[in-house]
Amino acid sequence: MERWGYRVWLTDEGRRWVGCDALAPASVRGSRSDDVRKRSRTSTIWSFRVEGGDGGAVDVYYKTDNSRGVLDVLKNAMRASRSLRAWRSFERLERMGFDVPRRLLCGERRLGPLLLDSFLVTEAVEDAPSIAGLIAPERSAPGREGSELGPRPRRRLIELLAGLVRRLHAGGVYHADLAPTNVLLRPEDGALVLLDADRTVFGTRVPRRKRLKNIAQLNAAFDGVATLADRVRFYRLYDPAHRERSRSQRRALLAEIETLTDRRWR
Repeated sequence: MERWGYRVWLTDEGRRWVGCDALAPASVRGSRSDDVRKRSRTSTIWSFRVEGGDGGAVDVYYKTDNSRGVLDVLKNAMRASRSLRAWRSFERLERMGFDVPRRLLCGERRLGPLLLDSFLVTEAVEDAPSIAGLIAPERSAPGREGSELGPRPRRRLIELLAGLVRRLHAGGVYHADLAPTNVLLRPEDGALVLLDADRTVFGTRVPRRKRLKNIAQLNAAFDGVATLADRVRFYRLYDPAHRERSRSQRRALLAEIETLTDRRWR
């Protein structure tokens, strides 16, 4: 459908809010500077409450994508915007049984094939700290802070992460930005919620180098927090075959992951 000069995709729940002009991109950019949660070279994210004409209200995360130059403009002329790619990835992940934010609206504005801008609106995951916020509260995004983890909660978190990454890779899913800031812990049921899915790749299998990259991303986040025993526990839960490898093979794998972690994220 067309709305605010954009082509808009929406869910059934999104239909309830598409008539709300508070979600119009021009309105958000023009009047919600105090609600900006993150601004980077590639995107801007707002967090605010929207009230509907039926008396209802919803807390949303509103993300717009920023062009990174001429090459980015040319690429986006031949493909979906990052907003629409994230929308479709969230939809597919949800069908596969993974937890993702509840989608509401997504929009693109183009001049012919040229992408002018795009946006994605999802319902906020209430009171859900990011994994980064749980590991190191001082490094988390505003509103995503958690409390410092003790040994038992830390082990439980490692178990959850190992299970999540195992399920992703077993399903042929590669999340290209599996950083701790992009995984939330939903408090009511302890589920891990995936964010920032625009570069997620779906296939029949995930290549080994990409599997190790995901593990190294998480490994870097636990620096100074996780023990060697914690890391071994993760690998055993992620890959049951880890126990069957020889000691030298296990050591070589751990060393390879540490090297990749040093090279990319430390």
